[in-house]
Amino acid sequence: MTNLKTLKDIYGNDFDNSLLRQEAIKWVKRKETFGFDPYCCDDSVRDWIKHFFNLTEKELAGGEE
Repeated sequence: MTNLKTLKDIYGNDFDNSLLRQEAIKWVKRKETFGFDPYCCDDSVRDWIKHFFNLTEKELAGGEE
């Protein structure tokens, strides 16, 4: 099985991805916000987004890292 690369793997620490991370957090939390996902983003897609953007549970809970 191939390891999936993350945004950090591709761009390193030099890439300012704060806006992209904020958007990714919105996508992951969308189901919680609406009670359903209006864009049909299923759990596997949300898991991929969390992995790709290296999102932590603290970020998803509303805290900052």
